[in-house]
Amino acid sequence: MHTYKFPHKFVLHALLVTLIFGTMYVVLQQQDRMQANDMPELLATQAAKQLDAGLGLQSINMGATDLANYPVPFVIIYDKKGKAVAGSGYLDKKLAMMPKGVVNHATTGKPHAVTWAPRSDIRIASVTVAAKDYYVTGGQSLAAIEHRAERNLLIIAVGYGLSVLTMLFYALYQRTLVGKPAIESAMQAKAVVAPKPAATSKSKTTAKRSAKKSKQ
Repeated sequence: MHTYKFPHKFVLHALLVTLIFGTMYVVLQQQDRMQANDMPELLATQAAKQLDAGLGLQSINMGATDLANYPVPFVIIYDKKGKAVAGSGYLDKKLAMMPKGVVNHATTGKPHAVTWAPRSDIRIASVTVAAKDYYVTGGQSLAAIEHRAERNLLIIAVGYGLSVLTMLFYALYQRTLVGKPAIESAMQAKAVVAPKPAATSKSKTTAKRSAKKSKQ
């Protein structure tokens, strides 16, 4: 008799689908996060090269970016003591200060990338590059990237839910198909072993008459 192990197969398939959709989300989220470092690193590297060439702080296009309100990429230049001396990244009308230990982690030829939170409601993708006499930090708000991650999570969650529901309905359908032959076999078995109906009184009388005639 064929059997369909509904719980075991469904759980196994659900785990597989969970792994696939979970991996998709992690890959997308990590890809977006790593790409967020590209522009900050480019700005910091370019500014560090200009400083090393002796062009001075005035050679760098500073401008002013409010980290709390504008997602525009920015640069901040720190001296070797970790003090902000120039740049375009402002918070509360002052040049934003990164922790000194984070800035000092950058070495020549090895940019140091971190997620910087100068305030609880601000998250920034930052890359610090070491110049001869300075540290240069390039940064960009993560607000747009985190918003995209939330949207991707919603889309993947919907796809995951639909996939699980489809598997559930299919499993129930398979279970119904497997159950039908079992019911039919049981009915056929009952028909085979069913007792023959008892002979009626009329049939008994007819049998006795036939026996007497055969004796005569």
